[in-house]
Amino acid sequence: LNENIPVFIKNTFNPEAPGTHIAPNCASNNESVKGISHIENIALLTLEGSGLIGVAGISEKLFGAVAREGINIVFITQASSEHSICIGIAEEHAQRAKKAIDMAFRYEIRLQKIKPVLLEKELSIIALVGENMKNHQGLSGKMFSTLGKNNVNVRAIAQGASERNISAVVDKKDVVKALNVLHECFFEDDIKQLHLFICGVGNVGGKLLEQLHQQADYLRDNLKLNLRVVGISNSRKMHFDVDGIALDNWKAALESGADSNPEHFINRIEVLNLPNSIFIDNTACEKIASLYKRFLAQNIAVVTCNKIACSSEYSEYEQLKKLSKKYNAPFLFETNVGAGLPIIDTLKNLIASGDKV
Repeated sequence: LNENIPVFIKNTFNPEAPGTHIAPNCASNNESVKGISHIENIALLTLEGSGLIGVAGISEKLFGAVAREGINIVFITQASSEHSICIGIAEEHAQRAKKAIDMAFRYEIRLQKIKPVLLEKELSIIALVGENMKNHQGLSGKMFSTLGKNNVNVRAIAQGASERNISAVVDKKDVVKALNVLHECFFEDDIKQLHLFICGVGNVGGKLLEQLHQQADYLRDNLKLNLRVVGISNSRKMHFDVDGIALDNWKAALESGADSNPEHFINRIEVLNLPNSIFIDNTACEKIASLYKRFLAQNIAVVTCNKIACSSEYSEYEQLKKLSKKYNAPFLFETNVGAGLPIIDTLKNLIASGDKV
């Protein structure tokens, strides 16, 4: 760049594509966010206590202790109250850094003015990057709203004064989901990717899969929905494919799958941790209905024609509705009432318009 030599980063799998052009001066355009990056295997170290407030040289002492150990700091954030300082480093150096910082502040720790360093592991850093981010309002809100709606907990936030980068620390298990939902939010032309897990593929479930296959193009082109069936299960077998089960051959795929087990089915859904996940229950099984609370608490939407959950104790129904609201996970059960007539939806619309029912 110092010699004005342009740098191009090309896609190995698509070498004809323009790729990314890196230059000293970039042409201005209307795109605010240019990329999303992440760093895995991060540890967060937090130094906090009243002994930090208004005391000069605290940051120098903290960073000096880490520097003497030859450890690079990749993330820094401090509250305006000066009550805490948080740094992110490679996880492999975490214990050494904690020991060095505790030693540097041993006097303040002994007087209980500062707490021993709090160490958190198994974290990742995600970042939005863009030259024009400083000229666009609401990007931070859009980013964190998207993460929150998908049950991704943000542990720490940092943003430079140049406003070219917004970084956040999240759990390592959530990083793939976070990257996917942010990519969908900022780059994918308003097409929403839904991941479906269907339990019960007999007459009702089989017809549903047939309709999903027939309507795939219509849903994508007109409703901006891209539906991917990731898991299916019946009373004997279950099958998963993260890239999407071929709906023109789902029966053969299911027969070649593993033995069915409701606990293993839900465990696999939780491990995959895909954004916009929806569990669809086409059974009349009480054991399956008992899993709804666990799904909703994981921010997994539940769509069901199983009447057991909503016709059990009213307190159970109330808890399901509370979990749905708390974790922003839809709980839809229209077919439970009136043999599929749109009664629930009609009542909701009446109440929303101010009527008392």
